[in-house]
Amino acid sequence: MKLLKLLFAGLLFFFALSAQAGLEEGKAAFKNTDYEAAMKELLPLAESGNAEAQSLVAYLYKKRPRSKELTNFWFLKAAAQNEPFAMYEVGFACKMQNNNEGLMYTLCPASNLNDITEILLLSEHYFNKALVIFEERANKGDYRAQEYLGSMYAFGNGASKNKEKAQYWLTKSVVQGDIEAAGYLTGLYADYAYYFHENADYLLQYEWEIIWSAMSSIKAKANFHWGSGGEGLKKAGKRRAIFLAKQWLKQNGREKELKWVEAQY
Repeated sequence: MKLLKLLFAGLLFFFALSAQAGLEEGKAAFKNTDYEAAMKELLPLAESGNAEAQSLVAYLYKKRPRSKELTNFWFLKAAAQNEPFAMYEVGFACKMQNNNEGLMYTLCPASNLNDITEILLLSEHYFNKALVIFEERANKGDYRAQEYLGSMYAFGNGASKNKEKAQYWLTKSVVQGDIEAAGYLTGLYADYAYYFHENADYLLQYEWEIIWSAMSSIKAKANFHWGSGGEGLKKAGKRRAIFLAKQWLKQNGREKELKWVEAQY
């Protein structure tokens, strides 16, 4: 009997290790935008009840193959287990529902989608729970938590808008290779007037457009050029922005992106 218990415990340990390995491989594929490989690893784990896998599968269905129903299904399953990225998406959905924006925002689990009070309370509830976990994980170096925390401060989703905190966390995420965070920074600098009631900073906008272009091009093995730094940036300013982009990439060890910029500009 003792031997059988030991064998059973050993099997459970083996399956736990296998599941963790599959999760890590799926997360790596997701980060590298290899969505087919990510789905292959993550879907079985999601079906077995892994909340992190459920959340990632929801994102995969949000990207490709697109399915509003399956996206909502997996986000709600993960949010029910307090998975922070899923809770953020549900909170955001309720916020957009209150703004009368359709699209995928039927994700909001309000019993009455016409009850503004219930929708706002749900949005605040999910945002607040996600924020606490994001802060903890971001401080431990989780690049996705850093991205989402930065975006919350940038756009006022579940947190008061804070330019410095948004810049700090989004930049930390980009250093780890997060393209989405680079895109958020580009938009942030492009329109301070909209988000923070300040003048747009075209120099920083163009610097981050270059960095974002380089990161996107390396991932997709194609050339992307995002915008032109805005009409307010003159030729001399663009040269300065290119210099700053190269300097940032060099300082942060992004050698492939640096070579791409040198070849393109």
